[in-house]
Amino acid sequence: MVVRKASKTKYLIAAGITAAIFFSGFFLGLVVENKRVDLMDALYKEHTIAFSSSQLQFDYLNEIIGEESCDLVFDSYHRALEDLGKTTERLEKYSETEKINEDEFDMLQREYLLSEIKFWLLARKIKERCHVDMVPVMYFHNKKEFCPDCDEQSFILSYLKKKYGQRLLIFSFSVYETNEPMIDLLKSAHDIKEMPTIIVGEKKFDGFTGKDVLEETICERYVNKEGCPEQELELEDDVEAEVPEDLEIIREPLTAE
Repeated sequence: MVVRKASKTKYLIAAGITAAIFFSGFFLGLVVENKRVDLMDALYKEHTIAFSSSQLQFDYLNEIIGEESCDLVFDSYHRALEDLGKTTERLEKYSETEKINEDEFDMLQREYLLSEIKFWLLARKIKERCHVDMVPVMYFHNKKEFCPDCDEQSFILSYLKKKYGQRLLIFSFSVYETNEPMIDLLKSAHDIKEMPTIIVGEKKFDGFTGKDVLEETICERYVNKEGCPEQELELEDDVEAEVPEDLEIIREPLTAE
């Protein structure tokens, strides 16, 4: 009888501990989920404000653009474009590491794409009215599983962007599961059928395009060829021409200190 009572007590204690663990996990899950929802809500509001700011800057720059305001427009344009890029990078990193509501993420993606398109249109206008020596590039890409070459293509464009800085503007348009009609319109207008696709001026490159071909095409559109391969070759030729043929080069042996 005593043994049965002890066993019953053990079962009750075990059941109580199990229930406590279950409810602790349940409530902890609710707390974590609420925090995630709050964080997502804060992130969404932050990005919404950032995109609204970018769009307002676009509208303002579009209004004041003119010969007398070109310097102001050019500087402000690049700052706004950089802010847009940073905001988007934060959103993408967050979506890779945290669960995110697909509808909210899709809406933010659409806002980004629309802002990107607006800034691409403004870049064309700035180049035309202010005669700025810069080259806008359109880059259409997709997820790696649908576009194996897109990562390498992105790497090449990032390298060229770093090399030419503000003189090279790369507008990146992801076509993956986007519900934005404007992307469909751009794809139709430019006959985009393959990923990746790059457009530089009137030239369109379907499929993966190597660095040398892209850089040559970009440099063709620059007035100032500084940094371009042909300019670097000319500089090398000038340096070689300045070195006397009878110059003796003395190389001292390396010695360990």
